[in-house]
Order: sequence, then structure tokens, then C-alpha cells
Amino acid sequence: MKRPFLILLILTLAACQRERPVAKVPELEKADHFFDLQKDSAFYYYNKVAGTSKDSLQAARGYNGMAEVQADAGDYFGSQESLLTSLRYLHEGEMAHGPTFLADYNELGMNSFALKRYPEAVAYYNEALRFAADPGARAIVLNNQANAYQKLGDYRRALEIYQNSLAGMKPAGVEYARALSNRARTRWLQDPAYPAAPDLLKALAMRKKEKDFWGQNASYLHLADYYLRTQPDSALYYARLHYEVATRIQSPDDRLEALGKLIQLVPVQEVKPYFAIYGRLNDSLQTARAAARNQFALIRYDAEKSKAEGLRLKYRVFVQSLLLAAAILVLIAGLIMYKKRKKRLQIEAQNAIQESKLRTFKKIHDVVANGIYRVMSQIEHREDLDRKALLDEIEVLYDQSRDLSYDREVPAGDRSFDQEITGLLSGFGTGDTRILLTGNEPAFWAGLPESGRLELRFVLQELMVNMRKHSRATSVLVRFKRSGHLLKIEYTDNGIGLRPDWHRGNGLSSTETRIQALGGTLSFAPNGDRGLIISLSVPLKP
Repeated sequence: MKRPFLILLILTLAACQRERPVAKVPELEKADHFFDLQKDSAFYYYNKVAGTSKDSLQAARGYNGMAEVQADAGDYFGSQESLLTSLRYLHEGEMAHGPTFLADYNELGMNSFALKRYPEAVAYYNEALRFAADPGARAIVLNNQANAYQKLGDYRRALEIYQNSLAGMKPAGVEYARALSNRARTRWLQDPAYPAAPDLLKALAMRKKEKDFWGQNASYLHLADYYLRTQPDSALYYARLHYEVATRIQSPDDRLEALGKLIQLVPVQEVKPYFAIYGRLNDSLQTARAAARNQFALIRYDAEKSKAEGLRLKYRVFVQSLLLAAAILVLIAGLIMYKKRKKRLQIEAQNAIQESKLRTFKKIHDVVANGIYRVMSQIEHREDLDRKALLDEIEVLYDQSRDLSYDREVPAGDRSFDQEITGLLSGFGTGDTRILLTGNEPAFWAGLPESGRLELRFVLQELMVNMRKHSRATSVLVRFKRSGHLLKIEYTDNGIGLRPDWHRGNGLSSTETRIQALGGTLSFAPNGDRGLIISLSVPLKP
């Protein structure tokens, strides 16, 4: 099992650029460790990284490692699928993603090469070269691409790449030996008379020195092919060495290839054992690869199943959390609504109490206070006061005040309403103040409901009380006039009028509120140099 190309590339870049060390990822290190130990667990951990990492680069590297394991097991189509998935996690604008782009495209080229899709391999290697800025990595990709051109029979292009690679290298090391051996083999394929042995043996010596067993494996194959027709004994010698090294590096494909050479070259009496080994190895290899593919599929299925179960669990937890949050919100909303409703009911109750108080105060002011004031005015200013009439009037005030305690409406008197108004307004007259009324007739009040009449009675009473308290008037004229569906009342006196600092007190404010409640209007205006004019109008419903 080869060391993943991506890990080799990262180590190479880290060695060339010490100021930019590669960050360690524990999960990937564990997967690489199992890969080096040739353990199937490598695929499991690469798949775990790919499926759980929130970092797109780590996920891409996980899929790349999975692809390497699959390719080593001969699952080239599965490897291609993993590599294409890895590419979806990468972004060309991210410099850190470059090495993984390079590793993915190089491995795609190698898979295509193994599947004998050589033009496709060349195209993938071209993509890999776009990201191969490091000379060592570039040499690896160019060598792979030249091998694809060699298989296509384009020896000129392959030799050109090998020659350019050798020109840029020191004449030593693994990469130089690879390019040298491949160039010699390609020249021999192009021209069977070309003496390739010196370069092939030179490359083999370099590989032995570097203890590059994979490279030695390739050199023995090249030498066996080279001597196959001209020196069968030498070909058999190198074929045996090829088989030994292939067995040592545990490469079943190379072992099969070496056995094929041995079957061609050994004496007839030795063919049967090698042929039996070939058959068993081939069957074992196909079975192992099928098992590996199934195992890879099972690992991915289990991972996807665990992931799906994890997502379902997260979804259930999310739904439960959402329901709990919704229940809490409903509870909080209910508490808020309850408190708001409780507060609203308290305010409404307070307002109702306040309104009831205001109504009571208003009635006390209108019925009792103003009535008492009117009686007091009569006692004070009328010498011809009728004691019986006065007692009757006080009794009426008593009854009215008692009715107020039961929240009853003030009852109307026995007289007609125009007569009641005449008696009310005239009662404010004295020896010093004359009260004149015009238009106060039954026809004026016709059509006005009892409630409206009562309100106007209180309004007129308030105007007369204010006149007695503040105006110092000697003459008061109150005109009653109808105009269509409009009742008009105009109060005029010759008192002191409105002072500059005048403002409405509670009585006049209450009066204005009453008129507005009836849909009417109320206005104050000076009466020449002295006096006051108060105009009010109330509409009748058609």
C-alpha cells in the first residue's frame, strides 16, 4: 500500500517552506497512520473525517484519502467517485486548497491510467499541473503524464517530457531514477534496436541505494521486458527478482504480471506450479477486491446511517426544544396577557368608580348646590318671600338629594317644562337684577327628549348661578329660538363681562361638556363695552 500522494506532497511543501508549517489534524493523522500500516481502518477514519468535519479542506482531504485506499484495493470507479466528491469541497481561490486539488487530479489521472483510459488520464494530469508549483510535485505529475503518452504510442511527446524532467534534476534520487528508467524504456519501445540496458541498470542502482522498493519493482519489470526476446535467461532472472519484490511490497497486480513473465520464461516442467499460483492469486485478488468494494460500501452505508440517525436525533431534539420554547412563549404570553387584562380591569374599575364619582359630584353640583344657591338667593333678595313655597322648594331639593344617593334620575316637576324653566330662571331675579325671557314656550321644547331637557335645565341653571356670583349684572335677557332642527338659546347680560384672566371653572367646563354631549355648541362673546353674550345651540334629531 502506497503512502498517500497528498501526504507526500504536504511533507515536501513543509520541508521546502519551513516558515509555513502544515497544521496537524488528529483525525487525519490517525487515518494516515492506519494507511501506513496497511490497515482497512484507514478507510473508516478517512470516511469519518470526510463525513463529520465542518472544515471543507479537511473534508476534501478525507475523501482524497478514501480514494487512495480504494485505488490500492482496485476499486477505481469508487476511487473516482470519492475524488470528484473531494473536488466539490475545494475552491480555487483558496491557496491552502492547492495541494489537495493537485492530489485529486493526479489520482484521477492514475485511476484513468489503470482503467486504460489514457487520453482521460492526460487531461487530468494537465489539470494537476495547474496546481503543481513545487518542482518535486511537478516532476511526479509530468512523469505520470509521460507514461500515459507512452501507452498512447506518442513516444515523441513522452520522451520530450522525460528529457525536460531530467534536465531540471540532479543526477541522483528517486525521481531522477524514475525519469531515467522511463525514458530508456520509451526509447526502446520507439526503437527496439536502442541499447536501453545501461540507463535501466543505472536507474536500478539508484533505486537500490535509495531503498526504493517500488522503484526496484518497476526496474525489474523494464529489464525483464527488455531482455525477453534477446536474452531469455536474463529476462528470467529479472522476472524472478520482479516477483520477489512485488511479493515484498504486497502488490498483487505486480505479482500477477511477474508470474505471467515467469510462465513465459521458465522451463516447461516448472510452468505448472507458477500457473497454479497465478490462478489462485488471481482468484484471491478478484475476491479480495470485491470484498473490499463491499466493505467500503458497508462502511459508507454505516456512516451515512449513523449520520442520518444523528440528524434525526438532532431533529427530534430540535422539535422538542422548539415545542418547549413555544410552550414557554405561550405561557409567558399568557402571563403577560393575564397581567395586562388584570391591569386593564383594574383601570376600568378605577375609571368606573371615578366616573361614578364624577357623575355624583356633577349631580350634587347641578341639583343640590345650585338649587341651594338659588334658594339662598331668593331668601336674601326677595322681601315678599312665600314661606310655604320656600318649604316646598326645600322639600323638593331634599327629595332630589335623596334620589341621588340611590343613583336615580332627578324627576321632573308637575308643571310643564317651559313653566319649570321660567320658574327656575326667574328665581335668580332680585330687586337689583331683572330677568327677562323671550320664546320660552311649549313649542320651543317640542321634540327634545326628556334627557336633553334635563341637561339644558342644568346648563341654564349653571349660567344663572355664574351670573349671580360673578357678573354684577342688573339686566339679563334669555332668548329661546328654533331654527329648523336647531334649538338656539342666547344669554345676554350687562355685567362686567369677561376679565382678561378669565378661565372656565368646573361649572362652565361641565356645561360645555353637556352641550357637546348633545351634539351642540357653546360660545362666549363680549356684549359691547360691558356685559356678556353666551350662545348655545342644540340639534334635534329629524
